[in-house]
Amino acid sequence: MDFKKSKALLKKINVLHDSAVDFEGSMTSMEKDLLLQYLRDLYEIILHEGQSSSASPVREKRFVSVESYPVPKQIQVKEPTKPEPISPQESSAERINVEEPKPVLETVEPQPKPEGGKTREKLAVLFESDESKDLRSKFSSLPISDISKSMGINDKILTINELFGGDQALFNNVVKELNGFRSFNEAKQYLIGGVAKKQEWYEDQKKGKAITFIKLIRRRYL
Repeated sequence: MDFKKSKALLKKINVLHDSAVDFEGSMTSMEKDLLLQYLRDLYEIILHEGQSSSASPVREKRFVSVESYPVPKQIQVKEPTKPEPISPQESSAERINVEEPKPVLETVEPQPKPEGGKTREKLAVLFESDESKDLRSKFSSLPISDISKSMGINDKILTINELFGGDQALFNNVVKELNGFRSFNEAKQYLIGGVAKKQEWYEDQKKGKAITFIKLIRRRYL
């Protein structure tokens, strides 16, 4: 069974459930569709596991008695005899055979360096500012006092699922830290060294949501 995938689906289901509880049990049509989709995916994982386990043959355990093996006899080890000294009359070929072999030194191949710099560069691109001056950009540049309160319920759920691995507690802790910073540069260093790197915001399927969330964070420090 794919426990990693089922665990992620359960986290997403819990996030939707907790959000519905916070809003007195009301859910939007989009939230219902998401919940049904997560439940279908979880059902498929469990159903597939049942089919694969029934098809696999059951191996019979075999126990072997210790008494069936003969007890080895004690072997007496004789002390090694000292080699006789080589006389000067012996040939050089005989002396070569007596010499001990030289130890062979193992060569250690250099390990590749970690690509931490490339990952940091990919994340830094997400934090580049957009200088467009259209009406929508001007509206999105208005300052905010709290990042979490400035997000809609659907936007918050999608952000938690895509950028925080479905972990609502992690989202709340990160937003609390971001609201306490004095500048966007502090927030940038905090995210690049933490959740943005761990959750791999630079992946193609996460870039769009990451850029939108970072623009909202920037408005906290205007």
